[in-house]
Amino acid sequence: MRWLSRASSAAPVQGFAALDMETTGLSPRIDRVVEVAVIQLDRSVSPCGEFTTLINPGRDIGATHIHRITARDVVSAPRFEQVAPMLLDLLRGRVIVAHNVQFDLRFLHAEFARIGIGLPELPAMCTMQLAPQYLRHLPARSLAACCLTAGVQLDGAHAAAVDARAVAQLLACYLRTGHQLPAEWAQTLADAARTLWPTLPSVMTQPMTREIVARNRAQDVPFLARLVQQLPRAGTGTSVEAYLAALDSVLEDRRVTATEAESLRDLAVSLGVGADALIAAHQMYLRALAVTAWADGVISDAEYADLGEVTRLLGLPATAVNTELAAARGMTPQMNLPVNGRALHVGEAVCITGDTATPRDELEVRAANAGLRVTSAVSRKTRLVVVADPDSESAKARRARELGIPLIAEPVFLAMLDRGISRHPGEVGNRSL
Repeated sequence: MRWLSRASSAAPVQGFAALDMETTGLSPRIDRVVEVAVIQLDRSVSPCGEFTTLINPGRDIGATHIHRITARDVVSAPRFEQVAPMLLDLLRGRVIVAHNVQFDLRFLHAEFARIGIGLPELPAMCTMQLAPQYLRHLPARSLAACCLTAGVQLDGAHAAAVDARAVAQLLACYLRTGHQLPAEWAQTLADAARTLWPTLPSVMTQPMTREIVARNRAQDVPFLARLVQQLPRAGTGTSVEAYLAALDSVLEDRRVTATEAESLRDLAVSLGVGADALIAAHQMYLRALAVTAWADGVISDAEYADLGEVTRLLGLPATAVNTELAAARGMTPQMNLPVNGRALHVGEAVCITGDTATPRDELEVRAANAGLRVTSAVSRKTRLVVVADPDSESAKARRARELGIPLIAEPVFLAMLDRGISRHPGEVGNRSL
């Protein structure tokens, strides 16, 4: 559904707006909003409208382990300036209600300030601050604790729409407890109706919700399968070794970003590799992985699952796993086929960006102890950039893409450190290739 914002001079209808924002971090000065939800409520706190969307922050996505949003989820999401006119329409004339409302207000003011819009002082109410007045035997004032005490369902916390709906239900619970609209609430409603809000030109906005992302992902055709579909069946090139080397680097973290898929497509076109040769190359790569997996004579559940994931990413049929395992059994690994062989050398520069699972200082110490140079900026001398999410839109990640520097997911970087750092090209750790 597309939402059309409309700048209106008509007197706003009095009511409330339950608001929740998910952000990249805690500081409005440096962090950004990645998801927003507004539940419009009338004076009796009955829902009368709802809007939610993911927002592309134009930087690293932040604490995915908390809000469960990845950089890939927001690639096609609108930016805040595209959502801003709609938010003005949704909030104008209403009392903003949130749990720890000052947090959301600070981010709201900061985001509008970034696009040159100053917001007035906004009448607001906080369900966290109000909780002790309306909820007895409250163990804590977190949203989860308040919902549990009030009997409000909270499934999937730290999703903006879920939290905003919970705030709306908490407010309704508070109102039922008092049986009538408290005088201070009525005064805040009157203040909100008199508040002069700025206006922005009308704009058509395409929201991107978690549900849309999940549905698209379920229907998604793997990038490499689409790559095969985009190429002519026959090609002019006869060698795919360069493509296999690039493919191995891309698949090292077992995911393919849109940028990586585009690079592989451009490489295939430049090499003159047609669709048929590309399919054969993908089968060859899977065969090489299968041969490696058989090296100890046993295929573990983890190895089988890994081969299945690579098969999916390559756009090959699921049956290819068993086919290639059967064909590969007893074969000698072919060293001329690259299989996760990227190596680092002592003295090379690496840069780390994003909210990594391992503390940043710990990663930097491990890298330095291995003989690498850790830099704070990305330059042409940077060997690779370690990211929390390969789809990251952080400034460092964007600069790395501009310079053609590999983006390496944190788990892959840790595995590279575990394998050992080469002192000279051609070495991996202390072993010669």
